[in-house]
Amino acid sequence: QALINALPAHIALLDNDGNILDVNEQWKHFGAENDNPDPSYGIGSNYLQICTDATGDCQPYAQATIEGLHSVLNGDRDMFTLEYPCHSPEEFRWFRVMANRLSTQTSTEQSAQAVVMHVDITERKLAEQELNRLAYQDPLTGLPSRNGFVRSVEAELEQTFWPSNAMVIMLDIKGLREVNDAHGYSTGDQLLADIGRRLGTLAGKGALIGRIGGDEFAVYLPVQTEDADKQPETRIANAFETPFEVNGQAIEMDAKFGYTLFGEQSRAIENLLREAELALFRSRHHEQLGDWTAYTPELDRETHERIEMTRDLRRALDNGEFQLHFQPKVKLDTGKLVAAEALIRWHHPERGLQSPASFIPIAEQSQLIAPIGDWAVDEACRCLRQWQDAGLDIVQMSVNVSLVQFSLGHFPEIVRNALEAHAISPSALSLEITESVFERESPELLRQLRLLHEMGVRLSLDDFGTGYSSLLYLQQYPFDEIKIDKGFVSNLVDNTYSRSIVTTVMGLAGALQADVVAEGIESPAVRDALLRLGCYFGQGFYFSMPLAAEDFRWLLEKQSILPLTGHSAS
Repeated sequence: QALINALPAHIALLDNDGNILDVNEQWKHFGAENDNPDPSYGIGSNYLQICTDATGDCQPYAQATIEGLHSVLNGDRDMFTLEYPCHSPEEFRWFRVMANRLSTQTSTEQSAQAVVMHVDITERKLAEQELNRLAYQDPLTGLPSRNGFVRSVEAELEQTFWPSNAMVIMLDIKGLREVNDAHGYSTGDQLLADIGRRLGTLAGKGALIGRIGGDEFAVYLPVQTEDADKQPETRIANAFETPFEVNGQAIEMDAKFGYTLFGEQSRAIENLLREAELALFRSRHHEQLGDWTAYTPELDRETHERIEMTRDLRRALDNGEFQLHFQPKVKLDTGKLVAAEALIRWHHPERGLQSPASFIPIAEQSQLIAPIGDWAVDEACRCLRQWQDAGLDIVQMSVNVSLVQFSLGHFPEIVRNALEAHAISPSALSLEITESVFERESPELLRQLRLLHEMGVRLSLDDFGTGYSSLLYLQQYPFDEIKIDKGFVSNLVDNTYSRSIVTTVMGLAGALQADVVAEGIESPAVRDALLRLGCYFGQGFYFSMPLAAEDFRWLLEKQSILPLTGHSAS
């Protein structure tokens, strides 16, 4: 009896008819806590009748308990178990009831035939609810997480037919990183919560909103209308028409959108999300398409091709299928070869020689551009060493560098290792970085660029004038050279604006004590115009197309003046 009283369970002994013969102290204590005046709390009462009299939310569980206990008392089963809620006005409570048949020598109505135990499982249930919330709810916004969004849409569709005119939208918030950097992560978090609330308000009746992760949201819209002003795209886009007020600050935000229509063919919600994600991916990486992109089967084909090419790129790196071609840079007034830009090419075993435009974007997206770019630096240094060993004049070598190569934080060490491995002077290597360096400006990136500059490696700002530059950034970054984008150079002769840009760049470079190189020179008229403006270095098809290593070495051996006799612009 002492042992039974010490157990953390409410225990009662029942006779063959379900009458309560005895209870333990925990059973009595539970009755006292729930304002039952009977100190014996239930002894002599019929347990089955108590269940029969149950009302409210407990009634279905009580009926199941009656059926289970009858089967135990009748000997049809040895044990019965059920979990049920038993909430009080002050707290949520859950219990597990277990009924076990007792083996007795006698079988009279007054002998104990079964023991019933009620165990408090509230703590476990609350933990399960919290785990369930974490699995299906975004803790920041309170919106469903990805799993929660899928489950919510599935539950919605169980109540109706397949809504062929419904849609799923994925949206990616633009510029959230800049908000975090400028105002702090607490402001960014509050902004995400405000965006979620505004989307929920504008999406309309029957819509479902979820935060899929990071700065991405998903929206399920059940119907479309013929009124253009009330179309789902319009309603969702309106969420970003007015600034968000966060901590007394007005913050303007925008987003990219990808969406898929349900159509006539039924599909899993995960598949619909994947389609919307593919459309969003296209919208993010093709600015010219605008902010909204619809899913089409063509996106699936492109995705498979991208996956296949990513696999081929990994193999190409292992199998040595990449090679460098070299485009001469010349002194414009003499045609003397003074430098070369190393341009990567891919000799695919089935498709032949591939230009960078066909694979570099995919290499960027898959992060393979880092090992490929690191290979290019090492290969350029290796070629320089070969030419030097052959007694040739060593020209300066430029290698294009992706910002991805800086992401791991040790790119200067990779460059240093390549220079030391091939015994190349740092001044013989120039790294070309596009203007997008300013789009992702960070102290870490600036630190690495300064390390490279201190090593003696030259830094060249490529494609200047294409949209990101600012005088503040140019003043902070240690660039030795500015390359004028070919779009301005090619229009130099006939376009006043292009001439003004080139003149401005010349003046800016002078203030920064940086050299200027013109790209895309395709005629003697453009060359002459550049010389008149004071630009003395350039490259382009007028002088030479990119050359394989053996052809470029021939130029070095002959100390050729460019363009070669008979050369015409391509």
